[in-house]
Amino acid sequence: AAHVDADTAFHRAVVAAAHNPILLELFDGFTPRVRQAMIEMLRIREVFGGEADHAAHERLAEAVGARDSGTAASLSREHLRSLREGLE
Repeated sequence: AAHVDADTAFHRAVVAAAHNPILLELFDGFTPRVRQAMIEMLRIREVFGGEADHAAHERLAEAVGARDSGTAASLSREHLRSLREGLE
């Protein structure tokens, strides 16, 4: 649960950095609904975590910090694709 909460806080910060109130409202709306599902998914299959996942988050944080929206968007898509592939 702590891992999911930390991951959610990170991703909320990324969404907030986009300065898009509609996107932030959407994120805040679905997050409570998916929290338990994410916790259960971690118990079933270690898709999240590990060094590669941590490195992906570090690269995304660096891009956001540098205000490099193109790289941040690309890294976000890459991260989501890798999660999807890990669930297949």
